[in-house]
Amino acid sequence: MGEHVRIKTLTGIKRAVDLQIGDRLSTGCTVVGWIRRCVTEVCDHAGTLVTPATLYWDTTQWRRYGETHPIRKEPCELLSFVVTPHSQIEWEDGTIIRDYMEWCSPDAEQYYTEQLTA
Repeated sequence: MGEHVRIKTLTGIKRAVDLQIGDRLSTGCTVVGWIRRCVTEVCDHAGTLVTPATLYWDTTQWRRYGETHPIRKEPCELLSFVVTPHSQIEWEDGTIIRDYMEWCSPDAEQYYTEQLTA
């Protein structure tokens, strides 16, 4: 996500770039890591750039932005966060995303196990 995305924490709203290790989020998660990475494809969510693989809650299920939003080629640098226990981040506008969910999610483990044993 872009560094100026505003994220809900237990102590108020913070820009993504201002989140620190140990910050507790409104979702009950704790920030345990963050990553700056260069990407070449993005989707736009109301002016916020995210990767096409970023998961978001669409009121009924988790979806990837690339499934529902146009993907465009745009080299840029975005921030990603590792948050535990369930990888959920709430933006100021109420959007819930899951960032780096594969790192700590039992859901992902089950999916990969099913794929490997199929």
